Formats: sequence, structure tokens, C-alpha cells
Amino acid sequence: MSTFAKRWNRSVLSLHSSYTDAFYQPNLNTRISSRKISSQNISLEDFLKESYIPSPSTHAIESLYYLEILAKTTRNFPFTIEMKDLDSFLLLYTKKGRYRLTYDNKQYVIGDNSFIFLDCSNYLKLDLLEQNWDFEILFLNGQQINYYYQLFLENGIPYCNCIPSDDSITTLHKLFSYEENNSITVELIRSSLLTSLLTNIILTKHVDCNQSSYVPNHIKQMMTILQTRYTEKHTLDSLSEELNYNKYKLAKDFKRYVHKSPIDYLIDRRMEVAKQLLLTTNKTVNEIAESIGIANTPHFIHLFKNHTTLTPLQYREKKSHYEDLI
Repeated sequence: MSTFAKRWNRSVLSLHSSYTDAFYQPNLNTRISSRKISSQNISLEDFLKESYIPSPSTHAIESLYYLEILAKTTRNFPFTIEMKDLDSFLLLYTKKGRYRLTYDNKQYVIGDNSFIFLDCSNYLKLDLLEQNWDFEILFLNGQQINYYYQLFLENGIPYCNCIPSDDSITTLHKLFSYEENNSITVELIRSSLLTSLLTNIILTKHVDCNQSSYVPNHIKQMMTILQTRYTEKHTLDSLSEELNYNKYKLAKDFKRYVHKSPIDYLIDRRMEVAKQLLLTTNKTVNEIAESIGIANTPHFIHLFKNHTTLTPLQYREKKSHYEDLI
């Protein structure tokens, strides 16, 4: 077992998973075949039993940024990992999915197209909130990496949002092209890519923070329409006509400033209203679906379950049971 795997084993407090995955490790030319593990507490030895994790050269440890593990993974609900005291840094890009991060005594709900950058010597916990979670994960290290981490964490928030065409994602994907032997050339290339990746996510986050106080008027108007008129049918064409704005630019700007698409924003709003109606009224699921603008009840149930991992009735029963206990 590699040095990193031993350190990771000592650091993982719990790992509860129902998943299929395909691991990529540096220096491994073939992709590990997908496998399924039923929902259970599993050891890290089981989790990594088919994996190959390289040992970086002394040169890389002393002078470069280096990978300790690199993987593309899909998780299915339920999935939880809890760990601390690992001398490594975690960089995780979520392509699609929603999960809860517990870190530094705070909790964050994080979704599509986002990066988290964490110091794994601190306690951290990741809990999947939806049915599927597609993400790419790196454990990385290096003599000066804490400097980048401190820059990233400058505002106290350990994550940032991005768009699929962002340079950060392009750079991340390039890392998967270098799964060769640990030659000095490959280690230098990886270190250069990691430097670019860390720089890009820091710049993305700083730009995002600087723009957060400024939202264009047409986006504010669109947010108001979707927030207050969520029972209506909205399309990009209808919104474009109402706001007198190019629909492609409208969609792009909305994603840039709100960090989700207009349809996802509308669905989130409808689901929040649905949750309130489930808890405060005796309306049937059909009635609630109609009252939030969704005529197809099975579609509403599907959306609700994707949003909460529960059906509407399960959500109502679970919340009612919890309130009875307190």
C-alpha cells in the first residue's frame, strides 16, 4: 500500500456509499473498470483495492506541486465521506449534483459547476443531497500550496462557481492526459498545470466576489419574474420578448451572475414553494403541483425527488415526524 493510501486510511472517519465509479490515477495507463458497491460502510482498503497511487519523486516533493490521486467519479445517493488530519489538499470539481459541505464549523450547499479547495488537515464532511453526483477529484500537495489555499480562502468561503467553458475546467481535464510514468518531464508538466489550475480558480473566485454586488438590471428583472410569477410558463423566447433582450445573451448573463440556468432557478423556486405547501397545508400532491405551475404530477414528483432525495409525501411525513419529536 502506498504512503498516501496509508495516510488516507488513517484520516477517513466514515465512508458510506452506493456508487459506481471509474478511478484515474497518475501513471496508470488504463482506466479502472467500473464497479458497484451496495450502500454500506466500507473500508478505504475496499474503496482503493484496485487503485494504483504513485509515489512522487523526492524532486517533486521538495520543489513542485504534485498529484496524490486524480479521479473522475459518479456517486449515487446515499454518499457520505468524513475525514480529518490528512496532510493533503482536496480540489473537487462538481460537474453536476448537489451536496452539503461541512468545513471549518460551517455548512454550505454546493451545486453544479463549482470548485471546492480544502485543507484536509481540517475536519471535513461531504454529504450527497441528490440522486446523482458527477465530479472530478484531486488530492494534491507541494511546498507552497498553502499560499494558494490562503488566497482562495481570503473571503472565508471554500468554494467558487464557474462556467463549463472556464479555463479552470480545461486545465483540469489536461491533467488526465498525463497518466504516464513519473518521469521528471511528466512531473514538471503536472506541476505547471496544477499551478495554472490553482491560479485560475483563485482569479475566478475574486472576479466573482467583485461582481457579486453588481447585477445588471435585466438580470434583476428576470430574477423577479421567475421569483414572483413561478406559476406561469416561461421560455427564453418569452423572457427575451418581455425584457427586450437577446435570448442567448440573456441566458449567458443569467448563468454568469446567478450561477445557474434560468430553468434551474425557476425549478428551485417552485420546489421551495412546494416544500412550504407540503408543511403548511393539507393540499394533495396533485394540487401542489398545479399550484406551482407544473401540470404533470409525475414530473413534479421526479423534480422534487431530485431536489430533496425524497418524494413529496416522504418529505411531508419526515418533517411532520421530526416536529412531533420536538
